[in-house]
Amino acid sequence: MGNYGMGISSSISDKSDAASFSNGIRFYKQFPIFVCFFALLVITSFILYEFKWASVTALIWLALLSISLFVLAMNKQWAMYLLIVATPIFNIQFIYERSIIETVRVFPITFVVLFVLCALFIEKVLKNTSNRVGIFPTFHIPVLMICVWGIISEWWAFNRIVGIYWGISFITNIVLYFLFSYFSNSVESIKKIMLCWIGMAIFVAISMFVGTITGYTLDENIFVGNHFKIYSYYELSEMRAKGIAGAFASTFVLIAILFAAGLATDTQKQRNKVLFFLAIAFLVFALLLTQTKAPLAGLIAGFVFITPFLVDVRKNLLRYFCYIGLSFLIIFGTFLIYAATLLQKTVAKGSTASRIISPTASTEAINYRFEYWNKVFKEFIHHDAYIQGLGIGGCTHFLFPPVPHIHSFYLSILFDFGLMGFIPFTAIVFLLCGDIFYTIRKLPANSTRTLFLCIYACIISCGVASITDFHYNFTIVWVVLGLVAGAHKYIRKYTSIRNKTLA
Repeated sequence: MGNYGMGISSSISDKSDAASFSNGIRFYKQFPIFVCFFALLVITSFILYEFKWASVTALIWLALLSISLFVLAMNKQWAMYLLIVATPIFNIQFIYERSIIETVRVFPITFVVLFVLCALFIEKVLKNTSNRVGIFPTFHIPVLMICVWGIISEWWAFNRIVGIYWGISFITNIVLYFLFSYFSNSVESIKKIMLCWIGMAIFVAISMFVGTITGYTLDENIFVGNHFKIYSYYELSEMRAKGIAGAFASTFVLIAILFAAGLATDTQKQRNKVLFFLAIAFLVFALLLTQTKAPLAGLIAGFVFITPFLVDVRKNLLRYFCYIGLSFLIIFGTFLIYAATLLQKTVAKGSTASRIISPTASTEAINYRFEYWNKVFKEFIHHDAYIQGLGIGGCTHFLFPPVPHIHSFYLSILFDFGLMGFIPFTAIVFLLCGDIFYTIRKLPANSTRTLFLCIYACIISCGVASITDFHYNFTIVWVVLGLVAGAHKYIRKYTSIRNKTLA
């Protein structure tokens, strides 16, 4: 049965493998052009900075936008890698600010998504590609319903400026969902997405480690007119490492850990397994350094779900418990030593103590969450917003001092979109549960099924972490949900071919 399943799996992804091979050849031929482009970009940036014609922030934006356009011009197939690279970059922003409570923030991922859509549209027009009739994932229907309702809710949002900000982010995330559903059209493409995610997570983790070093903190505003500015920040000497991804670093790294676990099981080469295990150890250490409890709980939930499918528990339970226990002691022991050193420096400077070591910090974080939920819930009742909700961005309108979100993905949907948004979201949850059981029951036990179950483990981890954190504009959730939709299409295609073959 396993060989039969692998045969169908390979037949489905033959075209993808051939395309991948041709892309590799084109990249080899275009490599000198890439070298010349990046050399020119570095020289230009150096000249602009040395003569004080441009700041670091302006040069970062110049680099991101120009690299995105160049990569898409060279090959549209690299769009999915470009989207992954841009996803965790939240510490540079383009801002419209009328007042402290009327602010619109646009992140690099919004521009990259726009570039990718334009590139795909141009490719379709120039090549006159025919529409391929494929499997329509059931997730698309409730996602579209939430998207349409979220846009409509701008009409009764209490703060139009905040509504525009949340609307731009929400549309960007929904489009990301559809793009990743489109790009994850085979097992090979999903593996490439996972590998790119792991590579970017390592880069994010390195930026987090750099962020713990004592030094100069970048915090720069460049005003363009009275209300527009470009802004960048990079925190140093902080006990809670964030790096280039800010507060989302922990979840981005968490997803990479589960991806690495799945790919380590999939690969047959011992060297690759060792590299994946080293990546997992490094990323777990970085995750501990963020000192965020919700993603740690999500990681545990994800591994509890996926472990029975990664290893033969009955034969290797004791051995793997020993491996995991020893690894945990080494990683956590090293973290405590490192955290103790940082704690001495930060306390000496009068900074906040560790969130893990200090019980006061944890208690304050919990109390703040209950305070936010209580305030918004009272407004939700007061405005009789059970059906329509408070409008997009409504959760934060009633909180003062202003906060970016109310720290609950689920409550943010309920309070902002009411039952009209929460019911489709509940449908997505039920469809996810059904898809997990369908995958376990219909796919044979092989590496392909393990990879798909790792994606489901990621969405479970995000779901657990989002109970007390984030909001419905949490970009990473929509990206992973797009991968789930891609897996859904593959699994339905696989079972369709299998049923026809058996018939």
